Amino acid sequence: DFGPCCNSAAADAMKASLFGGDAETNAVLAVWEHANIAYLASALVGSEINIKWRDHHFDKVVAVYFDAVTGEFLRIDDNLYQGFKWLGPTEASTVDYSFGPGEHPGIKQQS
Repeated sequence: DFGPCCNSAAADAMKASLFGGDAETNAVLAVWEHANIAYLASALVGSEINIKWRDHHFDKVVAVYFDAVTGEFLRIDDNLYQGFKWLGPTEASTVDYSFGPGEHPGIKQQS
């Protein structure tokens, strides 16, 4: 699904995991489709967040920080990257059966 609906439910579940009394949970990793990440971040922090995410950035990371005691939103960092080197084109393929730009199953890419 796309939009605020499912992202709000996911944000509620994440915050419950973080602040529900389990002292061992101090981080949640969410692997999200980039078209929805701003909705998820907005639902987590309680206000609209604008995250710029280019379609060919497959290694972008968004970190949302909360106070561990109060659960209050502290800050968001949306300028983090894993450092992948993209070997493929920057435009999506127009072929219906394509696996996406630069993806070739069964072919090992050299480092």
